[in-house]
Amino acid sequence: MKPGLSLSCAALLWGLSGCGHIAVQAVAPENGAIANASPSSNPTPAPPAPTVAFWQGRLSLTVPAASTQDAAQAYFASFELRGQALAGDMTLFSPLGQTLVVLQWSPSGARWVQHGQTREFESVAAMTEALSGQPIPLEALFDWLRGQPSPVPGWQVDTQAWHQGKISAKRSHPPAELKVIVTP
Repeated sequence: MKPGLSLSCAALLWGLSGCGHIAVQAVAPENGAIANASPSSNPTPAPPAPTVAFWQGRLSLTVPAASTQDAAQAYFASFELRGQALAGDMTLFSPLGQTLVVLQWSPSGARWVQHGQTREFESVAAMTEALSGQPIPLEALFDWLRGQPSPVPGWQVDTQAWHQGKISAKRSHPPAELKVIVTP
């Protein structure tokens, strides 16, 4: 594990107990005000503002030991996820609710902000690998959270408990298991 990331990684995926329900909230941008209004004309409502998907919950990532000399790694965190696969952000929180890291991505790249410092990456995969030591299919997570088991090479996703807010995905090589519980 890289220095300075142990707290983030240790709390990357926290608290996988209890039940949740899928709760996708539509968040409207703040600029949905009335447009073209003047004292001498009737106000014309602005077109409906696009909505941004939002989820919150807990997640865990378990990575078995690669050899008998290595230790298995497990990461836990609460999360808030906004946006879509092409552009969005994810904030990871400690068990006490402190912000550990903010992950942001767009078509031009990805970055994380931690303790006021920013690291830039060329892709979401590079960012998640630097954070956890494993490339995590963050782009596919958006489909999985909607109950759509989009295929990712090497990963098997289980969305059977999606209606209860539970999703799990396993990767065979290198082995890893991702569990997500969405809370209302």
